[in-house]
Amino acid sequence: MTKNGIEWVLRHAEALEAYARHINRDIIQQVAVWTAVAREDIRKGDTVGVLMQDGWLYATKQAQSATGRATMDAKPGRTSASPRLSGIIEHEEGSSTSAKVPRVEQGGSRHVRTDLLRDAVRDAEMVAAVGLEPYVALRKADIEAGYVLRIP
Repeated sequence: MTKNGIEWVLRHAEALEAYARHINRDIIQQVAVWTAVAREDIRKGDTVGVLMQDGWLYATKQAQSATGRATMDAKPGRTSASPRLSGIIEHEEGSSTSAKVPRVEQGGSRHVRTDLLRDAVRDAEMVAAVGLEPYVALRKADIEAGYVLRIP
């Protein structure tokens, strides 16, 4: 880690801690129902294994490290739901990079250096934009977002 990186962490430690608490409390512990794509015909009440592949959750009748009980019928390729999974979903470790784009009243995408943005996503397997300003910043840098989350 560079001196600038350490200084950044120290300046933002409280926000990082609050974010980690939010993820743990509001996201991980509060997921009452897990949504997964059915790999085969699944019937309500079936015990299903849940696995992750290419960033998506799948439900299958094959044993997996995480299991749940289907709350609805689902055909292959359709979504299924399982409340309160048991076990840990096996997954490949990866990395992610986040870049914050200023809100429009702080200059928005006009203040994004496209060269730094291109460097940040150069080796990314997927690029996502959350909101209009990040989407515009990516377009300005000639980067196509594979996922775009529109915020009302």
